Amino acid sequence: MIHAVAYSPNQSLLHRLFYSIHQKAYSTRALMILLSLASKGSLRILLADDDEDDRDIFINVLTEVSDSVHITVARNGQDALDTLSTTNELPDIIFLDLNMPVMGGADCLRMLKANPRLKDIPVFIYSTSSNHEHVEETFTGGASLYIPKPESYTGLRNMAKAVLALNLSDCIKPKRENFLLRVNN
Repeated sequence: MIHAVAYSPNQSLLHRLFYSIHQKAYSTRALMILLSLASKGSLRILLADDDEDDRDIFINVLTEVSDSVHITVARNGQDALDTLSTTNELPDIIFLDLNMPVMGGADCLRMLKANPRLKDIPVFIYSTSSNHEHVEETFTGGASLYIPKPESYTGLRNMAKAVLALNLSDCIKPKRENFLLRVNN
């Protein structure tokens, strides 16, 4: 398990979260996620990806775009599940690659959504595949967002900014038309 940490309050994140709470009625779980983020001032992310270069670039870009993220890394789906089973502090978002050895993202997603302790954590599929069947399978499997891996550093920065600007409460029960996130490379 690899940890990359960068903490500090992010007022714009807090402002967006409180604004979101006041604008809509949310489920208890969504409110708990939003209030948890607001009280911590940081976003906890678990990234499961077998490609070390992709992990390093992801960490660099996310911590460059926001200084209020804490990223824990897993090398595959099984490693992610093992990490989650041994921690008291669950992540706010899980990013899952689809194609990984030992246990792939689709199998890990099924295990996450079958676990009462983990089922409400938003899962963002982060994959080189934008195959329609993969997108559909992960949507029906309970993922919150599908993000094709950008092809450039600029695209990755744009993706990171788009993800950090998301209203996480909208990710609790995503709408099909908002499930696939495409960013400009």
